[in-house]
Amino acid sequence: MSDRPRLRAYLAFAVAGFRRHSTYRQATVAACGTNSVFGFLRAAVMLAVLAAGGSVIAGYDAPKLMTFVWVGQGSIGTVLIWAPPELAGRIRTGDGRRITFALDGSATTAGQLVRRLAEIASLRDISVLEPDIEDVVARLYTRSR
Repeated sequence: MSDRPRLRAYLAFAVAGFRRHSTYRQATVAACGTNSVFGFLRAAVMLAVLAAGGSVIAGYDAPKLMTFVWVGQGSIGTVLIWAPPELAGRIRTGDGRRITFALDGSATTAGQLVRRLAEIASLRDISVLEPDIEDVVARLYTRSR
């Protein structure tokens, strides 16, 4: 099997990631600034621990600790370019595809809704999100006028 399709897929993800980050330039600059500030904080904490514990802790001296901090901070942005945050959330929580239905008060029953969902996708779990009572009352009030 050729690796060409796989390489094309990686290239498409890379292009999409760069496109997304170039579209939201201000957010990208803010993220770089934030990562830099947290990098300096991490570096300061690591150097303080090193100063309190001696010149080497667990085999790490100051240059190695700074390399650890800045490679880690630099990896945050790189990883976010290659993998969208939605994917990370799905991996972390184990959630699969979400399908959202809003009932409009018609004669749809719970059984009909579950049957329709089972036709679309294999069901592992169903969550029911109910609207806030304030929204329900507001809808009832606007309908009665």
